[in-house]
This record gives sequence, C-alpha cells and structure tokens, in this order.
Amino acid sequence: MEEYLATIAGWFVKGTLTQFQIAFKHYLASEGYAVERQGDALLFYRIRKEGGFLGIGRKTLKEPVMKIIEGEEGVQIPPKPLDEEFVQRLASYVAQR
Repeated sequence: MEEYLATIAGWFVKGTLTQFQIAFKHYLASEGYAVERQGDALLFYRIRKEGGFLGIGRKTLKEPVMKIIEGEEGVQIPPKPLDEEFVQRLASYVAQR
C-alpha cells in the first residue's frame, strides 16, 4: 500500500490540485467515483445510488475513499479515509500517464 501512496504523492507534486481534479474527473466518473476540491485538498468519493422505485426517490450517496492535501511540507495523504482498492486503481492510472 505504501508503494501505491508514494506513486500517487510523487505524481501530485508535478502540478496543481485543479489540474489533477480536471484530469481525474472523467476517468473517475466512468469507474463510479468522483473528486471535488475542498480548499487545499482533493476529496475522492465512491458514488452509490440507493433506494427508490423506478428511479423515484433514489438517493445518491458519496462515501469518502481518499483525501490528498497540498501544504507547505508537500503532498500529504491522511490514513482516513483511505480505501485500498481505490488507492490501487488510482496508482495504476497515474502510472499510465
């Protein structure tokens, strides 16, 4: 897991959070995830739809899976929330770019 996190953190020092948000937006949407900017951080979510009948009353749930914070010390990835499956997917995507 540490190797995946190092790959992701290393890639994030090459640009701005806004650039990464835009770069990941479409890829993540196709995989059932979303990303949003919150100040000096990017928060990644797993998107799930729940309930409803024929789409009526259905709720969209966002479950946090990872957070990346950009600070003076560099890029930080807090241990919570951290979903191992998502980290592996993101690291493999980053490695391809």
